Amino acid sequence: MTGARQPPPVAPDAAAGAPTVWWLGLWRAGENLYWWTTATRGDGDNHAARRAVQARVSPETWASVRVPPQPASGPAGRARGEPDTAFVVAGAQPWTEVEPLLALLLDGLPGRDETAEQRRRDLERQRARMQQNPPPDQDEHEAYWSALFDIGQQLADLEVTAVAESLQRAWTGPLVDPAANRDLCAGLGRLLLPAVLREYLTAPSAATAASGEGAPELSDEAPPSPPQRSVPDVPTLVIAPGPDLGAVPWELLTVDDTDRRLVEVARVRGGVSPASLVDLPLPAAPHRPQGPVLRVVDPSRSRTRPTALPIYPEQLPDAWRDRHDPARGDVLAGGSDEDAAAGRLPRCSRQQFSALLTEGSWSRLLYLGHVSVSDELSPTAAALEFDPDLRSWADRQPMQTDDGRLLERPRHTHALSARVWLHAPQRWPLPRRVAFIACQADDSRYAEQVGLTLAAIHAGARVITATRWTLPTDQTAGAPGEPQVAAGHGPTTALALAVDEAHGAADPVAALRAWQLRQLRLWRQANTAASRRRHAPLIWAAPVTYVLPDEPSTP
Repeated sequence: MTGARQPPPVAPDAAAGAPTVWWLGLWRAGENLYWWTTATRGDGDNHAARRAVQARVSPETWASVRVPPQPASGPAGRARGEPDTAFVVAGAQPWTEVEPLLALLLDGLPGRDETAEQRRRDLERQRARMQQNPPPDQDEHEAYWSALFDIGQQLADLEVTAVAESLQRAWTGPLVDPAANRDLCAGLGRLLLPAVLREYLTAPSAATAASGEGAPELSDEAPPSPPQRSVPDVPTLVIAPGPDLGAVPWELLTVDDTDRRLVEVARVRGGVSPASLVDLPLPAAPHRPQGPVLRVVDPSRSRTRPTALPIYPEQLPDAWRDRHDPARGDVLAGGSDEDAAAGRLPRCSRQQFSALLTEGSWSRLLYLGHVSVSDELSPTAAALEFDPDLRSWADRQPMQTDDGRLLERPRHTHALSARVWLHAPQRWPLPRRVAFIACQADDSRYAEQVGLTLAAIHAGARVITATRWTLPTDQTAGAPGEPQVAAGHGPTTALALAVDEAHGAADPVAALRAWQLRQLRLWRQANTAASRRRHAPLIWAAPVTYVLPDEPSTP
């Protein structure tokens, strides 16, 4: 492209010393968004990593690099007197530049807008005041209860309307519309991805130059076809976004002026603080690649959330039954009321979920269902919703601390909140690999990452996939006037199945990335609105995966 920066020539030995992992941290403070980035090699050869990066970025960009002067800590580094870190690049962006683009992104995600949210809060405050001050006069009781009923009806109507409007925005917004997406992701990529990282990832390496690998060739007319070659090896990028950027689809961000996306040049993972692995109550669960799989699908059946759309209103799709292997010991729980009535699937309450986890030696867990948040400001309030089994006395008893303080309200005992889970991880121990495909299951959007992700770590998980934002059901994937997509045949089920398959692979991050690359290609090549929605980043860019060591590294 005319006027584009020409990459520097590739040094013959640059690929051999290339970093294997890049780290990117961001945090907003005051009027600025601050960031830092560095790169590491598995063998600790920081000199080689530094030389490889320098060979692939422009001299102007390399001038911003700083080499910390601290003593070496790795064996290879000590032998050469190398510093512990290859280099560090840091900087800041004015928040006023980031905020408008972030607002466009958030407006294109399912969920209530701020006007509807304010109206909901006002109605709930009005109801709370009325409940605290019932009328003393018996003659006023009928009007009092009528007013309370009216507020409840307004809240229910507001929820339904807000959901419908947000879905309309989402399916026509920048995570579905290609032109709007290019503009948004180009702006966010320029502001959120440091130049040294973008230049390194997009410059041709010695390996790709020799093999002819590069950005995939795309056509607006040719039908999609599977790739003829395996996906080339790429670096891993671990991102700790900070709370203000928790909903950013990093995989989608543009890395150059040819509309190349980050997922095309890197494996992207979520980052958590190493402090999250200190003094954990349970050890890391063992890796059991041949072990049975526990899948909990639509366990609440929306009975506790009457305004939420059920994931599968009728019976569970065959796609889930087909991968269920009873001979291996797999368990499939949840499903619809029709499944439960016919005896096809066991119900799954919070107590039954505990029993399944403690009695089995699972290789992995997949939860596809609803997440509720009783307090938007508290990450520990996020909760997986289960069947409210009113027959079980234990299921109705709120958890409390040893000194008698309640950890939850009695009406929330059907759900497993992060607060309860962090208090008693031994009651819900997890296998090593866990996936939460549910609305805003990821907790990186909070100032403290102490939600379901941290609860899973405390319970023994080390590979965790969660979704960044509210996901529409399959039935809401169609536009008004189009035939409704059948439950089990839409993009959200496709995402859940892809995550489930990826967690069964040797490298879950690479397997999920390969699926996302195919979805990106199909979305780019789509020639109808229905096809664009089916392969839209609104669905496939939602998950983030964390891969953690058994223990924090020590100096």
